[in-house]
Amino acid sequence: MAAPYAVEGSLTIDLNVTKAARCVVLHAASGLGIQGVWLGNGTGGAQGELRDRPGHQQLVLQFPSTLQPGEGNSLHFRFAYNLSEGLSGFYRSSYTLGADTHSLATTQFEATSARSAFPCFDEPALKAVFVLTVEAPATYTVLSNMPASAVHHHHEEGEGHGPALASWHFPPTPPMSTYLLAIVIGELAGTSRLAPGATAGADPRNVTVWGTPDRRASLEFAADIASKVLPAYEAAFGVPYSMPKLDLVAIPDFSAGAMENWGLILYRETALLTSPTSSLADRRWVAKVVAHEMAHMWFGDLVTMEWWGELWLNEGFASYLEFLGAQAASPELDIFLSFYTDVLPDALEEDSLNSSHPLSIPQGVNTSERIESLFDSIEYNKGAAVLRMLRAWVNRGAGLGALEAAAGINPAQDPFLAGLQAYLNLGAYNATTGSELWRALAGPLGLPDLPKRMRAWTYQQGYPLVRVSLDEGGRVWLQQSRFGIAGVTPCDSTAAFWLPVALATADTPTGKPTWTEFSGCQSAAPVLQNAASAGTWVKANAGQYGFFRVQYDEALWARLVAAAPTLPPTDLAGLLEDSWALAEAGELGIDTFLNLVGSLAARSPEDYEPWAAALPYLERVAQLAPCSTLWQNYLAQTLFNTFLRQDAGGQANTSTAPPPLAFSFDAPSPEGAGVGQRLLRPAILAAAGRYGHLAITAQALELVPNLTASSVDPDARSALLATAVRAGHRDVWEGVHRLYLAADAADERERTLRALAAAPGAAADPLDWSLGPEVRAQDMATVIVTAARARPDTPSLVWAWLGRKWRPVSEKLGGGNEGARRMGSLLESVASLFSNQTAIPEVEAVFAASRGVVTEGIYLERARETIETNAVWVTAHGSKLCTWAAQHAKLKP
Repeated sequence: MAAPYAVEGSLTIDLNVTKAARCVVLHAASGLGIQGVWLGNGTGGAQGELRDRPGHQQLVLQFPSTLQPGEGNSLHFRFAYNLSEGLSGFYRSSYTLGADTHSLATTQFEATSARSAFPCFDEPALKAVFVLTVEAPATYTVLSNMPASAVHHHHEEGEGHGPALASWHFPPTPPMSTYLLAIVIGELAGTSRLAPGATAGADPRNVTVWGTPDRRASLEFAADIASKVLPAYEAAFGVPYSMPKLDLVAIPDFSAGAMENWGLILYRETALLTSPTSSLADRRWVAKVVAHEMAHMWFGDLVTMEWWGELWLNEGFASYLEFLGAQAASPELDIFLSFYTDVLPDALEEDSLNSSHPLSIPQGVNTSERIESLFDSIEYNKGAAVLRMLRAWVNRGAGLGALEAAAGINPAQDPFLAGLQAYLNLGAYNATTGSELWRALAGPLGLPDLPKRMRAWTYQQGYPLVRVSLDEGGRVWLQQSRFGIAGVTPCDSTAAFWLPVALATADTPTGKPTWTEFSGCQSAAPVLQNAASAGTWVKANAGQYGFFRVQYDEALWARLVAAAPTLPPTDLAGLLEDSWALAEAGELGIDTFLNLVGSLAARSPEDYEPWAAALPYLERVAQLAPCSTLWQNYLAQTLFNTFLRQDAGGQANTSTAPPPLAFSFDAPSPEGAGVGQRLLRPAILAAAGRYGHLAITAQALELVPNLTASSVDPDARSALLATAVRAGHRDVWEGVHRLYLAADAADERERTLRALAAAPGAAADPLDWSLGPEVRAQDMATVIVTAARARPDTPSLVWAWLGRKWRPVSEKLGGGNEGARRMGSLLESVASLFSNQTAIPEVEAVFAASRGVVTEGIYLERARETIETNAVWVTAHGSKLCTWAAQHAKLKP
């Protein structure tokens, strides 16, 4: 494959004319290089007059005679262009083998980039059957959605025609949307597994994982996972996989995490490849992303949302079902352990902004830029959380935890899965809507009023705040209002949410909450009796199955804070989340959150979820607090030091000499440690290093100069590298930079890149480095955002740099709608770190300068709202937090 990487194509579209027409309007991006178009058979016919509508990426074809219904009308095109140098459409990806640079051609068509590769009707509901022939050098591997039915070789090399060529012929696909068509051409190595047939006696299906030739040894784990996820999904959904094979390909340059092309799923390398240096977190990530994209083979590919305004019908399902698939394929990874902190915090935060939007948006999604902006936490994570909340309610008798942990669950055992089976059968090879989903689920779930129950969850933005109050008789009542980060608004009975609520008390057996529901502004009756005892705590949203916040009266909060050291881990995580959000909204003092944070020091080393909920907020306080140094001292020398100096059983140290650290870089998790402890160890080490824990930092600086592949276990390597680089020594940065350049494994290259990005300015300039050739375009935003979050003073430094360099940054991110989305997200991520409203004009200035690239306004709108929220937080809570930190900070050896 050599420059200019030319593409020549011909296309026939068989039209289904339903009424007489003189013209045809279809999608075609500028630069497509259309050389001819005609109506008729393949050898000739009426020439079409072309008229571009570039603002709409449309092509209007006018013909001399009227197209009549029922006639065999076919459109024929010839076109030519070069492979894109961006990361969308039909583009070129490159990699090195030794001293040589190699290229491969690949596609990324979601959401509206198929039109940049060929003229088409580029809307999800306009499904078509695709028959494809690809001509390329015979030494390459060529993949598409279907398996090749034949390969024909042409002239031989040396005949004066260049390299030997071959034609790959692919049979007709099922009816599918244009954004799901995929092609990969290049030198690839693969490993295959056979997945059992969907029914008894059916032929097994070939599942193959591909990568560039140097990645051959990194494909096995993903192949094992994928070959197990496929039959697990078929059993769970009761609907067979529709394609005769499944290919999963790691692409060296890939903007998204992965793309669910039907039968040919494409991945960023870090989302598919594993190696001996892969950590537990790396493997869990690969398992989840593999399962996420495979869930789309049903939810998105077989059944597709009618329009992008209901993207959650694709992404919400996949974001929940990825946990089901990965858990079935690899139970030892305990995937559901982290569902709450993986999924809900981002969605709850984004959906509390005035700039949020409903799951289903019936109007206004009418530009490619707006469509791209919807790939957000609402459509993915809120969609997943609402689906899981519904499943928890309908399975409240058996308990959702037992179902999610069980292997081989099928529609006969779970009404929710029976509902999904009905939905898939109803919408197969077609496009559906949210209202059709709820109607399909209503019967199997035994909830004939399900569409009414789910109306607010589907078509209203935001979510409720559930208030838990105790009356004089010791009875517990529930009320709902509308939560928002700018303040809580009273309940409107005409817009109230249906709320399934799980309740637990100190006497509730683990995993056996009491369930209740209400749809009005208040529960019709008390939901619990006899809760007046001072030692009785009451926890609403037990297990964190609901997508809402919870507020308690003062007495109930006090009991929960007192019980925090022994509460179930996920429930404590939920309290940390809710108390922070309530403080942001002006509904609660910051001391409740801080006292819950203090309780973490006494938690077991297996309790990952509470720490995972707290750590992002501890970092945010370090960015916002007027006493950032004091706060970081409290974290490093009090909170983390107390936790690290307890013994492995979670008991505090009582001796006069400091005990050894419970977690360290050079001592792997003990044999028999659970997934929680293996995830928590690197999280604590990274945070302790970030905030200057002396012993942790000293150990990192000692280990990094002589680091080898085996000297520090994979789980701790990311934390080790980041801690050492943060210390600010130039020689450390250079040493980690050498590790980055020498890294063969995708995960090792990713962790060294993130560490280098966190360097203080005295060590190196990661910003200009991100623009250079050593950092791939797909990784540049990671470097910039990591640098912005490195210290309290770095957001302003990074923003000033973006003000000067936004143009080359945008150019490297790539053109088109995908590049615009990535640029908008990058600017929003950095701007949202500011906490002074005086920064808003500076932020608006950079957005204004880049308006030719970032045309969609939602990124600035969210950034502005977040800055205002941060400023309010500083005013309301800054001095109180500093007083609290001064009272609780103490030096530890």
